[in-house]
Amino acid sequence: TIIDPGTKIDEHYTVYQQGLEHDYFCRYQDGRLFIGNVWPGACVFPDYSQSKVRAWWGNLYGTLLEQGVAGIWNDMNEPSLTNMMIKEKLDDTTEVKTMDDEVLHRAGGEQPTGIDGPPTLHKFFHNAYGMEMARSTYEGLLRLRPNSRPFVLTRSGTAGVQRYAALWTGDNTSQWYDILMAMPMCLNLGMSGVPFVGVDIGGFWGTSNGELLVRFAQLAALMPFCRNHNAANNPFQEPWAFGVPFESAYRIAIEARYRLMPYLYTLFHEAANNGTPIMRPLYYHYPQDEQAGDIEDAFLVGESLLSAPIYEQGATSRPVYLPAGTWIDYWTGDEYPGEGWSEIPAPLDRWPLLIRGDSILPTGPLMQYTGQYPTDPLTLTCYMTSDGLATYTLYEDDGNSQDYQKGTFAYTDISCRVFQDFVTVEIEEHFDKYRPPRKEYEIVLHVGGKTLRQKEPAGQGKIVMRL
Repeated sequence: TIIDPGTKIDEHYTVYQQGLEHDYFCRYQDGRLFIGNVWPGACVFPDYSQSKVRAWWGNLYGTLLEQGVAGIWNDMNEPSLTNMMIKEKLDDTTEVKTMDDEVLHRAGGEQPTGIDGPPTLHKFFHNAYGMEMARSTYEGLLRLRPNSRPFVLTRSGTAGVQRYAALWTGDNTSQWYDILMAMPMCLNLGMSGVPFVGVDIGGFWGTSNGELLVRFAQLAALMPFCRNHNAANNPFQEPWAFGVPFESAYRIAIEARYRLMPYLYTLFHEAANNGTPIMRPLYYHYPQDEQAGDIEDAFLVGESLLSAPIYEQGATSRPVYLPAGTWIDYWTGDEYPGEGWSEIPAPLDRWPLLIRGDSILPTGPLMQYTGQYPTDPLTLTCYMTSDGLATYTLYEDDGNSQDYQKGTFAYTDISCRVFQDFVTVEIEEHFDKYRPPRKEYEIVLHVGGKTLRQKEPAGQGKIVMRL
């Protein structure tokens, strides 16, 4: 559900009545209400700098939760205005697209002491306005449902917004260049401490097409935030809008995301605990590689996956720079050497997606939504080099509640070692307050051009396979 800060001026609208009665809306220093045009017409705007206003606004979400709404999308919260003109002189008007600099925020944001700060003008508070709205939403949802995890999406924010909301890059366009541009944008956000980011699949403005939509979906499939979205009056761009071959290719990208959810979820845990970006530039793990520092059209997902989306119309392959090591094609199993460029095939239904050699990739069964089934069996795919060693730690919890903050989670340490003609896989489960509902592991081994599969009951501990 989209919620904007602009509150319609309507004497019959309860939110407007309450805010006016308690003096919760933004005013100028002389006491005049700031009024700006948004979608409903003339609107006033909550002063989120004040803790009492944030509490009031957050509690308003109760009605939506009762109706089954699961998440809140805060939009237009720079705040953004539409068709707003201010008369500068008797014979001159100036178009403005956001709140007037001279509006006074009466608390100036919360201070480290926990109390509201001194009044401040909007020109100093502007970047914080959207974040304080997201904060108000997050804290309100948490108060209303204390043991659930709030989902908040925001368009605007500043440093610290990652504590409250996911963020997308705003209204992009249905052009090939936007696929290319999305990568450095989201990588920079992640490196700036905002890891839960993504773009509008297919583009927001303009007219998409089947090929472009598929390549957008492949870009976003391994971004932290993944969503198809476009403007209301544009042609439809659902996965099935352009015919079977494009729908099928789109489905493959989304299915890859869902199969990789155990891997992605562990990365989200790392981001929440350590601030580590989920989507990483190549130089993050290869800082001594000067060439890696120049790459803006590919990215790492964690340490083990390298995604290189297609961003040129008609392309069926692309050159990809691979850092040191051996890299294995996720789709075909073909191996490529590192520290150089390789031309990677990319027919419509796949894109260059490579796994670093000596990596363990956890995957789960295909689902229509997260949590539809238990992750059982958990597939552990070991991409090994000769005499290689790989280690991985998987994080799991119930996926919904706040109980993980009380220690209700599980770690599983996994290692795989190749020695001569044998492969040893060790699985050490650290289950205390939380036990994943899993009965079986499937071990898949890729080494030396061979692929071996073996299923083992959970709790086995050590598995030895002969090459």
